[in-house]
Amino acid sequence: MKKKCNKKIRMIAAMIALAMIVQVFSPVLTAKAADDPCVDNFTGVYEPKNKSQTNWLYIQNFPKNARVKNLKSSNTKVLKASWNKKDPEFIVLKFKKTGKATVSFDVVYGNRTKSLKSKVTVNKYQRPCSSYKIGKKNYASKLKGTSYYMAPYKGNQKYKISIKPAKGWKLQEINYSNNKMNKNKKIKNNTTIKCSGKKNSYTWIEAWFENKKTGQIQLVYMTLYRK
Repeated sequence: MKKKCNKKIRMIAAMIALAMIVQVFSPVLTAKAADDPCVDNFTGVYEPKNKSQTNWLYIQNFPKNARVKNLKSSNTKVLKASWNKKDPEFIVLKFKKTGKATVSFDVVYGNRTKSLKSKVTVNKYQRPCSSYKIGKKNYASKLKGTSYYMAPYKGNQKYKISIKPAKGWKLQEINYSNNKMNKNKKIKNNTTIKCSGKKNSYTWIEAWFENKKTGQIQLVYMTLYRK
């Protein structure tokens, strides 16, 4: 029973990770208008140690009951692209390495076909923090090559969150939430948070950074789960 619970915890945490990754790497979207389908260019980050990393390219003004056909990546060594009718307004991008590729596809709706292209730039992941302390433990070493890490804890716990940006980066904000909260709560650095002692409880901590030179935004986040 315990093994099943732990497996369920990791599956849920992975889903949370994917959802958060979408928030970080998706481009800023313009307001929808009654117009033809369109797509923006896309910039994302390749994380070599994050096997669950997924990026979603949003198709704006996607018509009801439309389909995507002739989907191609111009450089499959950089990324692979796929489409699922369950989430029809998104193209799923799986990064394989840094570089550039053009994603092209047709949106077919009614008797019309709209051909679209998005120029995708995949940058190298840089760890934006020199220290990521939860309580007395520093998890910065776990965040090399990936922006996400899971760590277990036991019983009711209080943890002081202390995060330091790496050279060339600026810490923008820190948020946390748990399985009982409806939304994230912004907290100050060096704030102490409580983690529930109830089994299968979760606490999520996310830190947003900005590269001082390029303006690139990077999210680094963790899931604490009760054993």
